[in-house]
Amino acid sequence: MTSLVLAILLSCIDGQTCNFQVDGQPVKVRLAEVAVPEMEAHCNREHHLARSARAFLTDALQRASRIELDIRGKDKDQTFAIVYADGKSVNERLIHYDFAVPSKGDHDPMVWCPKGLTP
Repeated sequence: MTSLVLAILLSCIDGQTCNFQVDGQPVKVRLAEVAVPEMEAHCNREHHLARSARAFLTDALQRASRIELDIRGKDKDQTFAIVYADGKSVNERLIHYDFAVPSKGDHDPMVWCPKGLTP
């Protein structure tokens, strides 16, 4: 069974990356296993979705009375995690509301920018 780590939201940078306080220390967390539209968008649709995803994520975490992280990995400056707000995965909620798609790899702008749509 995976152990969850309690966290306090400090801020959300975009729809996939937030800063938390964990055990009194700041931790930059990127949501694991999802691809979210980038703030530096490739098209107008992606830009709109990126802003909406950030607003949704921020609201969900600010409203939560309990935030927990299921840490999946780390690199030099960030931690990858499934983030839970009051027991519900915000990663899955982003997918459910079409602000993200399941992903194990890199960002694909074509998910958000159909052909013919330009910045």
